[in-house]
Amino acid sequence: MMPVPFKRCGCRDQITGKKFGRKCPRLKGKDHGSWWYRFDAPSGSAGKRRQAWIGPFPTKKATEESIAEELARLGRDQHVADRALTFGRYLDDWLAGKASLKATTRAAASEHIELYFRAGLGHIRMVDLRDYHFEELYAAMRALGHVKPGSPAADSELVRRLLAARTNPPRPMGPARIRRVHATAMSALNTAVKRRKITANPAAHVELEAGRKPKALVWTPGRVEYWRRTGRRPSPVMVWTPEQAGAFLDLVADDELYAMWHLLTYRGLRRGEAIGLPDYDVDLDDATVHIRETLVRAAEAIDGPDDLDDPKSEAGARTLALDPCTGEVLADYRKRRDERRRALGKAWVESGRFFTKLNGEPPDPAWVTQRFGYLVARAARVRKRCSGTTARGRPCRRSALDGEACHQHGGRNEGELQRDGLPPVRLHDLRHGSATYALAAGIPIKVVSEDLGHSTTKITEDLYTSVLPELKQSAAEAVAATIPRSKKR
Repeated sequence: MMPVPFKRCGCRDQITGKKFGRKCPRLKGKDHGSWWYRFDAPSGSAGKRRQAWIGPFPTKKATEESIAEELARLGRDQHVADRALTFGRYLDDWLAGKASLKATTRAAASEHIELYFRAGLGHIRMVDLRDYHFEELYAAMRALGHVKPGSPAADSELVRRLLAARTNPPRPMGPARIRRVHATAMSALNTAVKRRKITANPAAHVELEAGRKPKALVWTPGRVEYWRRTGRRPSPVMVWTPEQAGAFLDLVADDELYAMWHLLTYRGLRRGEAIGLPDYDVDLDDATVHIRETLVRAAEAIDGPDDLDDPKSEAGARTLALDPCTGEVLADYRKRRDERRRALGKAWVESGRFFTKLNGEPPDPAWVTQRFGYLVARAARVRKRCSGTTARGRPCRRSALDGEACHQHGGRNEGELQRDGLPPVRLHDLRHGSATYALAAGIPIKVVSEDLGHSTTKITEDLYTSVLPELKQSAAEAVAATIPRSKKR
């Protein structure tokens, strides 16, 4: 039976409460109701007749065009698109069906869906998605973090929806972040094409800025002097020299998590690998550490299925050798931890982790990062002037570390005076530093790549070869020595 367009609406009889449907007397008007059509779809598994309802459409012409498209699809043995399926509802179904996703990847995809796609495009039907929808979304994402009251971006409805989906003020988004969000959309929409929810991926040809990862830079004397003068880092990724790393470890030797800082600096583990390290995988007799799982987030249930995940890649499962110094540090930490366990008795939480809180629970990843940032800030020794006054009513000229009050006058510290300590680095920069120190020691890049858990040496070369200045000087002298000269200048 050939499909025939018809109009219907949602009006109800005031007496019976039933919908008029196609019998509403107002359907003769042009602005009332919407267009639909029905046709016989392929029979189900029981062989019963099925009639598909397709719509709504704004005009009769649009309905007839859709009829032609659906008949052509049926001729190619394709399913009929569900015109009522929205992008937001499809993303929920897509994520729920991705059984093979790693926990970290699933968490990132869920964040992308909630903060960007559901808030910005979730109300749009799948069959109505176009490339300009994603171009407008990414433009609004670039505006986040730069929105000021009264600016044109502040009047954008799309920007307002993205801001409403957040609980904290957004930071500016770089090209790399937007490309990661776009990768989630590409995966979901490619699956939609395979499942015949849509005929083509509308985001396939959206052009994005190149997202280049910043190269790690070493804190040379010139860069340290620039930071002390301006308070700015030359690059988001900075690496301590071996001397600076040693000075930091000396300063934090009394910290409860010193063993973790030491292990991250010497062997380059990821944060989740160190926090999720099982106690039985630290073999101090053989001086080895086995990396088999990573802690992606803290949860109420210790060792629950949502807490732990496999390493980032297949190469992430590895065995690391320990030098005698690191072995002694870990042995001392295990001894003190076991003493606390015996002292607490039943109050001790048996998590099975090597690094724990004082009660045995594994530390929260976010807290570990905050703790490291606090220690780095202390090591940086950023001093500020006291805003209090002396007993004679004169301004106090004393200074104290940032965040501390003057012990004599209790005033707030204002106006940066000096930075005379270690330059700052991020927690993950310890991993960059470990790779740099290993390469500086002459260790083959293949060995360094395996110790870091990279799948290829190219990743190591691209990300972690922040060659120390003395190595570059040696390379320059070696090149100069190979060039014969008749005259010396």
